[in-house]
Amino acid sequence: MRKSWSIWMIVCLLFAWAQSADAAQLRFGYPARVPAGRAIPLPIEIVDDAGQVDRNYWSRTVAWELRQADSEVVVDSGQVVLTNGRGCGLLPPLAPGAYSIHLASPDFAELVNHFEVVPGDYQTVSGVLSGADLHWGADARWIRVTGEIEIPAESELVIEPGTFVLMEDAAGWVVRGGVKAMGTPAAPIVVDALEQSMPWAQIYHMSNSRGAYRNFWIRGGGDVPKIFHAAGSAFYLVNSDIVFDQCVFFELAGKGMDGNYARVQVLDTLFQQCASAGELRRGTCHFRGCHFLDTWPASHDADYDGLYLVGPAEQRVTSCVFARCSDDGLDTFTSSVLVRDTVFYDIADKALSINTGVTLINCLVFRNRLGVVQKGSKGELPRKNPTLAAMHCTIAGCDIGYDLRNQNYDGMEIETVEEIINSIIWDCTQPIVNSYRAQNLYIRNSAFPAGTYKMTEGPGNIQSDPLLTPDETFRLEPDSPCVGAGLGGQDMGWLGFGRGVGDSVWGVY
Repeated sequence: MRKSWSIWMIVCLLFAWAQSADAAQLRFGYPARVPAGRAIPLPIEIVDDAGQVDRNYWSRTVAWELRQADSEVVVDSGQVVLTNGRGCGLLPPLAPGAYSIHLASPDFAELVNHFEVVPGDYQTVSGVLSGADLHWGADARWIRVTGEIEIPAESELVIEPGTFVLMEDAAGWVVRGGVKAMGTPAAPIVVDALEQSMPWAQIYHMSNSRGAYRNFWIRGGGDVPKIFHAAGSAFYLVNSDIVFDQCVFFELAGKGMDGNYARVQVLDTLFQQCASAGELRRGTCHFRGCHFLDTWPASHDADYDGLYLVGPAEQRVTSCVFARCSDDGLDTFTSSVLVRDTVFYDIADKALSINTGVTLINCLVFRNRLGVVQKGSKGELPRKNPTLAAMHCTIAGCDIGYDLRNQNYDGMEIETVEEIINSIIWDCTQPIVNSYRAQNLYIRNSAFPAGTYKMTEGPGNIQSDPLLTPDETFRLEPDSPCVGAGLGGQDMGWLGFGRGVGDSVWGVY
């Protein structure tokens, strides 16, 4: 009897463990009240039991169905494809009434949310703001910006959760003081164009301004002349202190942001269908837990990188996903950047472009035209010698894995230094190109094909098949020769999401 009871308890415990081992679920926040006649973004996430985006789900399709709440009549339906746990769709404009939205996917329980569509009651703002005009949404009204507004120095614009801000054609903000736009998951702040066919201009943070944007959805902005080399931007940040947290940049008329000498922190934010997430120059920045997806299609006169950084200040990109960028994934140009725990795939040109110095830790780079391209500066820029340090990285399925050049754009020979440890280069047409100074390449305890140019001299290297898993996780099979063969007895290659070095966060609020 005791034996049977023990077996039953073990079975129950195993069942409970199996149920809790994969506690991932769908999550989406949606305002309880939305203006009539508006197409509203529909960002959806897959989250783990700690509430963090679960990036282990490489691609999942979620079907949505919009119903009239009183009759269950289906008004519209569609699908959103989630990439590594995150993606965004668009709900159609709706007439006033009560509605419910239903999300369904074979992997997850159905999720239902109810909301009300009501006629717009707008507070119109323009010019220099003062008094009550510096507090939006306090009376449950929405905001209509009719021209350029200005938040004066020493003043702060506060935007309440659930506020909709509709921007007229060419409208924009000039921020000399501060903006505090703190939405919540259930009541995000939405900024969009008043007319869908007429995108708006820009939010311009001037020197010494500050901004905190949380659960802030922005669509249609960036219809301004380009300052740098791709397109205009929805935010322009100059010597300012800015935090974006759990924001959505979707279907922009330009880039997400341009910046000069700004101190920018971007956390858990989605950039999708933009010219680029942004171009930040000569400031400090940290992108953590962000997704850079589906930049604009390439054209002959622009390069739409996922993210473009120009040094020399501190730059960090950690725990991010770059997918389906039409030019480079991350172009570090003259920056010295730490890239950690980050994945790059389906990039049209270079997954990573390096001009100065980059450290890669626990990164996965696969199915791109080029993997990591190291090159010198060009033209009038300082001719710095690039360095690369890569540890626990896997590069697979690229035309070229590492392209390590010893000439800059002007054809001048440069010294380069590369150190690759505990890494894997596999299934690339050319694992590494041979235009580098071999004496400055240090590779050890790494796996790559036999015959790879001058790479066999380092200690602990192996040239046998690493036996990577056949799915897109690129983990090691149990009998892989790379298991425990790395420096210090560690496994070689990418260790999976969340296995990088420690991280710190800084901000202005």
